[in-house]
Amino acid sequence: MWRELPRPQRLRIGGCAAYAAVLTWLCIRRLTRLMLYAAYRDLHSHILLVPLVAGYLLYIQRGSVLAFGSRSIVGTTLTGGIGLAALAAGIGWRGGVTLNDELALMALVV
Repeated sequence: MWRELPRPQRLRIGGCAAYAAVLTWLCIRRLTRLMLYAAYRDLHSHILLVPLVAGYLLYIQRGSVLAFGSRSIVGTTLTGGIGLAALAAGIGWRGGVTLNDELALMALVV
């Protein structure tokens, strides 16, 4: 199925996979910290199920996942700006926020 796709779509999928890999690599310490935090808290234990549920939903909808929409520079810029603002807030408030607040800010960036 992969080889049957036109080259631009393969490049988009490859770029998306590379973006996800780089983002995971950059946030691996915080993601590990979040997983350990959630594993020992009954209130937050459902966080551990999110990757499994997302993977299952992607698996059952694998035929429609490849349907691409148009590119939106405005949406990309807006989303990137929100992520950068959350990152700046997390860095600026590093000493004054609780672990819950820091993990919530990290979730906005990711």
